Amino acid sequence: MLKLILLGLLLQAKVDLNRASLDELLKSLPLDSTKIIKLYKYIESHGPFQNVYEISTLPFISPEDFLKIKKLVKVVPLVQGRNFTFYAQRVRETAREEQSLRESAYDEWISLLANPININQAEVDELYSIYGVSLVDAVQIVKRVKMLGFRYASHLRRTPGLSYYAYRNLLPFISFRTVKPKSVAGWANLRIAYYSELFQEEETQVEERLGEVGVPDTTSSFWSDLRSAGWTREDSLWLYEQLLKEKEEADRLIPSL
Repeated sequence: MLKLILLGLLLQAKVDLNRASLDELLKSLPLDSTKIIKLYKYIESHGPFQNVYEISTLPFISPEDFLKIKKLVKVVPLVQGRNFTFYAQRVRETAREEQSLRESAYDEWISLLANPININQAEVDELYSIYGVSLVDAVQIVKRVKMLGFRYASHLRRTPGLSYYAYRNLLPFISFRTVKPKSVAGWANLRIAYYSELFQEEETQVEERLGEVGVPDTTSSFWSDLRSAGWTREDSLWLYEQLLKEKEEADRLIPSL
């Protein structure tokens, strides 16, 4: 039990690379400040680490550097969803650190935490007002919404031109709700009939052929052509039946919607 308690305390003392601020990293890691800044910017541009050993693959982190910080850091994967208390504290810290912020910005962000923006209905100025979201980020998001829309955070992450820094800052303040159209109650029965000259011409031609084929003793050119082609009386009767079926189907056909 004591070992578990000590292990828990040790883990709590470690710095979470995916959530730590630049100041926290500068105070906690025994590395050159230039490398720490590069590490912080790498997370902002490429996204969170999945495990501690990914740090060793970075070109500016030497094997010696990794051994120095390995036991001082931890990587906790970012979980989708909002933790109001956690993000409210982050908003307070940001508002305190950024002296150029409007006085109302803090209240606006806290309000957004409670009532997130539907990302699929957001305007450029709404997104731009969120800390860490540049005008370019906001415009790219709105363009993507018009093309495809977003269902999940992973879809938002793949927006061309959207920085990871903006993506990470947006998540607490947005939702991906799908607006369902209001259901319509009632019923309708609609029947439409129309006249088509093309349809009338085809029906007339069928009637003419029926008249010609139905009288095998006729001297019409159509019957003569059939006999010249080797058609027998049985063949002509078969053709007559087929044309008759088409005529009956045409008579029953009433276009409707």
